[in-house]
Amino acid sequence: MFSFSKDKSKPQVAEEQVTQFQPVDVYTPPARFLPSVNTNKSSSKGNVITIILIILFLLVVAGGIGVWLFFSKNNNSVQNLEQPEIAPLDIATDSATEQNQPSNTDSTVTVPPQPITYVAKDEAGNVNGILTLQLSASDKQLADQVVITNNNPSNTKQYIVGSSYTISPRGKELTKDAKLTIEYFDTTLSSNVENSLRIAFLSSTGEWQLDDKTEIDLSRNKVSIDIVQLPSTQVAVVSNLTMDEISKPDDNSIDVDQDFEVKSLTPSFDTDADELSDVEELLFKTDINRPDSDLDGYTDGEEVLNLFSPSQPGKTLLDTTEFSLYTSPVFGYTLQYPSVWTVNNVEDDSNIVMFNSATNQFVEVIIEKLDSSFKTIQDWYQSQVPGLAKEDIRTTSVGKNNYFAILSVDGTTTYFVVDNFVVGITYNKGIETEADYLTIYNAMKNSWSWSVDSTDDLKNNASSTEQVLPDMQNSEQENL
Repeated sequence: MFSFSKDKSKPQVAEEQVTQFQPVDVYTPPARFLPSVNTNKSSSKGNVITIILIILFLLVVAGGIGVWLFFSKNNNSVQNLEQPEIAPLDIATDSATEQNQPSNTDSTVTVPPQPITYVAKDEAGNVNGILTLQLSASDKQLADQVVITNNNPSNTKQYIVGSSYTISPRGKELTKDAKLTIEYFDTTLSSNVENSLRIAFLSSTGEWQLDDKTEIDLSRNKVSIDIVQLPSTQVAVVSNLTMDEISKPDDNSIDVDQDFEVKSLTPSFDTDADELSDVEELLFKTDINRPDSDLDGYTDGEEVLNLFSPSQPGKTLLDTTEFSLYTSPVFGYTLQYPSVWTVNNVEDDSNIVMFNSATNQFVEVIIEKLDSSFKTIQDWYQSQVPGLAKEDIRTTSVGKNNYFAILSVDGTTTYFVVDNFVVGITYNKGIETEADYLTIYNAMKNSWSWSVDSTDDLKNNASSTEQVLPDMQNSEQENL
């Protein structure tokens, strides 16, 4: 440690002691004993040597600069390979290729708006449909202008399921494609009718024009299409069958032995293969090149799946506030979700809750009453997907209590039964082909917890199902 004197006066310098030298006689040898020197030749030779030394010095300096430049360039290349720079996640682009391209300009990150969800009710106040509109990031400003209404159509020439919807501003051109989805709740439909459903637009003649590009999801009672502009007229879910065909008994056109394409969600790119996608790494602010960001012996993906922080050793996701706890005001269940996400209760008394990410991908929880005619959740699911063989049903477990559950055919939804209710937790990847938050989705399912004492309604319903549920789960596990 250094200490400094506070005395700022100049230091005293000791006086020099001058030594007096006595003169001494110096003797030199005679001139004949001294070597003869050619002054001109020595001077010339010295000049040549000096020039050569200068040239050698310049060559050495030039060579050193060249070597330094060579290694400096290679070192930068190696560093770029070992620690690649990640371009800012530009969610405004529609392709993963565009997102991975580096940007030379400073640009703000644009994200798509949250899905616009509208719940349609009949005259008695019962929910008969849900319309969801997902706009692209380019049309984010339009989201605040969209207004959706519904009515109960009286047209009997064509079979309409649920309500018809009007979306304003009508006919508005969109910058990029949007996804329009309608969920229906009519459980009395035959398999023939369900397969015939299309999204349709009301023409000026009063007839519904069906869109043949409609995507049908029988497992979730949803139909959807891509649109390039907001509908200029009413939109609804309509059957392409005639009324006579609809009135006929179901001809079981779907064979019991029909082969279904069983799918699974595909995660988006994971640089360090730690089961946490690069998009999830950005959310948790972890290192995409290091599988164990906090160096505690567990990979980042393992920690998130077990509800621990991947960035702070020994702490849970709730401890670090990376996750928040949602409690259903209706059913009393709890679920952990990323704190930066938003929660949308479709209605105050609704059984549908959406957890929205910064992109157009979200997690949805839907709860509905289980029909007493179904003894197992497998029977219930097979009624939703006619023709699905029992051996094709995949099973798993959900929540802190390890509820027996099944996966939907498309791999996006996990279904399980709790106290006479069917719970579905769905990952919706919107228009994308890969799931950006697959590990977070599985962590949310792992965090599920149900409290039967939370509401009086559940207390009343539980008495008739508490004995059935354990037997039902055991029988399912034995059958599988």
